[in-house]
Amino acid sequence: TGTASIVGPLGFDANFGQGGTYIKGDAGFVYLSAFDNGAFQSQWRRVDILTGASSVIDLFNGGSDQVAWTSAKGEILGVSENALEGFAYYPNPTNGALSLKSVNNIDSVAIFNLLGQSVLSSKIGATTTDLDISGLTTGTYIMKVTVEGQTGTYKVLKN
Repeated sequence: TGTASIVGPLGFDANFGQGGTYIKGDAGFVYLSAFDNGAFQSQWRRVDILTGASSVIDLFNGGSDQVAWTSAKGEILGVSENALEGFAYYPNPTNGALSLKSVNNIDSVAIFNLLGQSVLSSKIGATTTDLDISGLTTGTYIMKVTVEGQTGTYKVLKN
């Protein structure tokens, strides 16, 4: 487990890492292995952690375990706040029952899989409720909760 750091564009088209990422001895740089989609080859790269500029050190062949990471061009998108004040849900992770509690009436709840498909939705109209998600497969879901017209999104882990 680690903490993500955004350093800027890496200067090549990669969507997954091969063999992982790790910090080597010299300060200010991270070394990573990646498959460059543009060049269609596996590369060993040196990345400046302040600017994101990268350079190819070596080319290599062969398979290895995967450690997920991503490199994306363009603006960094996000929201500064996606939580509702006075709202709580538990337990997380859950085996099936997910309890919701709010200081104000919960209007509705929708749960989506990571493909963005709605897998459960319900009108609530109360400050507390229990959702039965036992029918969902094990995995990660996104829960969208609306309380008095305000919406919050939350990650739900189903065991």
